[in-house]
Amino acid sequence: MRAALYDFDGTLRAGDSIVTWLVYARQHRVITLPAFLAAALRAGIAMAFGSRDMAKIKTRVLAFERNLTRRELRALAEGFTKERLIPEIFPEGKDAWERDGREGCLRVLVSASTSDYMPCLAKALGADALICTQIGAQGQITENCRGEIKMRRILAWRDALPPAQRPDFSRSKAYGNSDGDLDMLALCGEAHLIGNSKKAMRMCRERGIAYIRGFTA
Repeated sequence: MRAALYDFDGTLRAGDSIVTWLVYARQHRVITLPAFLAAALRAGIAMAFGSRDMAKIKTRVLAFERNLTRRELRALAEGFTKERLIPEIFPEGKDAWERDGREGCLRVLVSASTSDYMPCLAKALGADALICTQIGAQGQITENCRGEIKMRRILAWRDALPPAQRPDFSRSKAYGNSDGDLDMLALCGEAHLIGNSKKAMRMCRERGIAYIRGFTA
């Protein structure tokens, strides 16, 4: 069994979807203008300068969701997926995703994006599994699914499968775009580095990760 592990933001689409999610929520009047501006500023600063506690940042940015019922949040996420996320997927990424499906790979979305809208995307794409940043029952986020945490979550997903269904990572593929994906890229026999991050390329060289530029060999 082989797997194809896909990061989402920056890999299958450009940019960070949490900002797009905030804009979409504001357009649908489910977040007030002051709350939107504060959340957008907080998210923008965190992405521009980095943050050691992205879990706390995301908890604050997504605080508006606590005012929505589960049905309202689900409807918002479904609309967001259909109207914004799916159309923004790179054509080359869509082709790779479909090719991996035809080849019989288990297609897994592995993303730091959050569990408010990512399940809708996974369903729309026909993913075999979703690994993402989880939002707790009270709206809190304790772990941002990136770097070592992303790697740990991948291994936990694999180990939870019946032995006969566990993928052989040495024969599997991984697609990522940033230094937060390096552990995932190093795990698989075929690593695809998407985009032009000089930092990611340098760190791949330093760690001895042989990678393919782009979605195709």
